[in-house]
Amino acid sequence: MPAPGDLTHLRGFLCTVNFLARYLPKLATVSEPLRQLLKKNVPYVWSDAHEKSFNAVKELVTRAPILRYYDPRIDVVLQCDARRELWIADTLSRQLPCPTVKPGAFAINLAEHELAIDLAVTAECLQEYRTTSSQDSELQAVVVAIRSGDWSMPAVAEYTPVKSELSTDGVLVFKGARLVVPRTLRSRVLQQLHAAHMGIEATRRRARESVFWPGLNGHIKDMVSRCSTCAAVQPSQARNPCCLMKSQLSHGPSNGKAENAVHTIKKLLSKSEMSNTDPLLAILEWRNTPSEATGTSPAQKLFGRRCRTPLPVSTGLLMPVVEDTKAMVQKAKEKQVQYYNRGTKLLPDSRKDNQ
Repeated sequence: MPAPGDLTHLRGFLCTVNFLARYLPKLATVSEPLRQLLKKNVPYVWSDAHEKSFNAVKELVTRAPILRYYDPRIDVVLQCDARRELWIADTLSRQLPCPTVKPGAFAINLAEHELAIDLAVTAECLQEYRTTSSQDSELQAVVVAIRSGDWSMPAVAEYTPVKSELSTDGVLVFKGARLVVPRTLRSRVLQQLHAAHMGIEATRRRARESVFWPGLNGHIKDMVSRCSTCAAVQPSQARNPCCLMKSQLSHGPSNGKAENAVHTIKKLLSKSEMSNTDPLLAILEWRNTPSEATGTSPAQKLFGRRCRTPLPVSTGLLMPVVEDTKAMVQKAKEKQVQYYNRGTKLLPDSRKDNQ
């Protein structure tokens, strides 16, 4: 590499070298003459001192162990954060007992660190999920596939597209932090997801935070579409176009937040009464359902965290996280007006007809 001929090339060289600074001992001292040229009002004059510093820096970067050709005859030492919480790093950091790696040896080591996700459910509920999962032949085939890496079995075909996201604790199966629900419990979980009688997309957003199984989105669509309670309270009159305006005492509908909150709670209470379900659980599920605009739920906006519900959810999702959603809400309002007006039409003014 030739010596840099101007400040631009010198800055580029030092920027590249600084990327490896943590691995280069005494880099600041060795490169000091070069950095002097970057100072304001210092003329760019390349001297012997600069050439010596330049060559010394190149020597630091190119000598082993910073940079060298791979030699398969030399033992490879892998350095990583080997805490047991980082199960892949811990496994990779272990020296194999012999130079020949037997098939499956790596998988056996990984099995010692299978992901165990704490679920925020009662002990009885957790035991029920573990028992039904152990009796679910499909899920147990998935457990075998995760451990062995063999996804050729027909029983796991539906899980193959998401195999890289799946993990197990030996009995339960997770997709990320979401529990894969055994087949016999899916009907009950669907009812829990729809406890607030939210729409199809809202119910899907709620499910994406807690549970998973192949075809979940389709099952939610079928369930909500067939819900007699939801169908009974659907609005029958066409909507007026929406426009942004400041809230006025003489124009109550323009106070969108208050109007929407009252309307939502009324619908929740009506649906709970019609379906003979607990209205408090319905409100709790509504509070935990992420909004389409911001991706956060009312509970997260108010408390800074999700609330615990009968649904199996990772305890990590219940940890407080403060989010600033002010700009997101404003942007969402503008989009909402645009999308809302797509399916509207101007209605005749009934006041003129009565005059």
